[in-house]
Amino acid sequence: LSLLIARAKLDHLIRTHEKEIEDALVITSDQVASYKDAIREKPSSVDEAWEFLSSYRGSCVDTYTAVVVYNSVTKEFFSQCDKASLHIKDTL
Repeated sequence: LSLLIARAKLDHLIRTHEKEIEDALVITSDQVASYKDAIREKPSSVDEAWEFLSSYRGSCVDTYTAVVVYNSVTKEFFSQCDKASLHIKDTL
């Protein structure tokens, strides 16, 4: 999912800013978290962030970070998605 979102961000930039990026490296990125088979994106508030963090106590949450690099001269793309597993202590 994070790779699809990062690529969609890049596609949007290419469509809407073609002139500005005609001689550039364009980099986009996205990150999502997965907890108990549910995708969690960026919290919408500080309260929701604390709710997310509290729910992770004593368990593991996986984060997926994607980066897409576009060379506007060669029209080549490079993309990578990495997973990090965070093991949260039982106390916060």
